[in-house]
Amino acid sequence: MTKLFIYASPKSVERLSKGRNLLWLPVALFRVANCSGEQYLVDCFIAPTLQSSLTRILLVRKVDVAIELTSTSPIKAPMIDHIKCCEEDVRDDFVNAFKEFEERYAGVRELMKEKRKPLWSPWKAFLALIIPPALLIERNELAKRIKIVEYLTAKSALTDIRRKLCVDINMQFEFFKPCYVLTHIDVENQRVHFIMGKNAIRSKVHELKIFGNENILQELLKHLERV
Repeated sequence: MTKLFIYASPKSVERLSKGRNLLWLPVALFRVANCSGEQYLVDCFIAPTLQSSLTRILLVRKVDVAIELTSTSPIKAPMIDHIKCCEEDVRDDFVNAFKEFEERYAGVRELMKEKRKPLWSPWKAFLALIIPPALLIERNELAKRIKIVEYLTAKSALTDIRRKLCVDINMQFEFFKPCYVLTHIDVENQRVHFIMGKNAIRSKVHELKIFGNENILQELLKHLERV
């Protein structure tokens, strides 16, 4: 099978990285049939390694439909093999992501069923004239509220991603192409950039998944050391 690479301008590579700390990261370009017509990039290494459907959908990012693919590597850098990167694998992860999300937050959903204690009261308002207000709120109750807000915020964001990708059990791809994207990993500053054409695009969500997981980081570093 012919390997495909997202074209990366040598000038952009030199400007960003001086040719150092570069990897060809395995991804796939796709467009969903009967959806928005937008084109996206999906991870084919981090999420399958973590065995996380939720990570797969969170690492999706929109890219230009005019992005250029080439069958020859325009930049010399180590390549990481694709893992579980066929249409069925990706579709299954998109469909199962919400289930994984709800399982992860099962404890928080139980908290939401509890009767909430009021954080404030007239008596506490009076005491706040003497004591700093933060000291009057029960820490345990406040922590529960924070967890609930985090859950609702994350659920809203995930729902929005699913809507944009038109995710359902019958979703089909009108275009799906496994390929490689040139990735600059700045370990010192914990930054990740994708170099596509003339553009170097920072990905904060990839930074969280790479630098927040020691196993993933070490696996990437092993490939970088082979240069």
